[in-house]
Amino acid sequence: GGFGKTLMKKWGKHKSCMVLFTENHWQTEETMKIYLNQVRLNFGQLKPGCKVGMIYDHAPSHSDSLLEWVEEENAVDVNEVRIIIEYVDQCLTSIYQPCDVVINSTLKKRIRAIYSSHMCRNHREAGEKVKISRDELVQFVEEAYSQINQKQKHDSYIKKSFELCGLNPYAPDDLVFERHL
Repeated sequence: GGFGKTLMKKWGKHKSCMVLFTENHWQTEETMKIYLNQVRLNFGQLKPGCKVGMIYDHAPSHSDSLLEWVEEENAVDVNEVRIIIEYVDQCLTSIYQPCDVVINSTLKKRIRAIYSSHMCRNHREAGEKVKISRDELVQFVEEAYSQINQKQKHDSYIKKSFELCGLNPYAPDDLVFERHL
């Protein structure tokens, strides 16, 4: 699907999430703005006047014009939520960006496991080519996020990932980060 086209209009307000489409299937500056507006809205409802830090790599969607847009939005936000963007040094994303180091692989593994379970329950013949609907795919992704969120209640490995990546300012030392390196 394309950004702003029929599929996005249909799926833009899915049951419990927002589904966006782009031609190349990568995040774009436009989808970043939508995401940051949602972050601003969520934090504005919880804690007006707060600052929200975002750590980005140097992907094309994290452009100078996006930074300018963030500053403009910061100046006019009625809840006074301030988004602050910092960048991971180039070539170091795989070392100290928590989402890339810890969360993305877990999310993908969970989606694959949910898909495999679905295939085992519903399609028995080996080699059978099976199409799944977009609705099913979105449900797989929602379920994977739900599983991760539930696990965080007992094992806050996402929180711990900031120490692993050397980004926890309250860590007593850098031993965990040094082992990671």
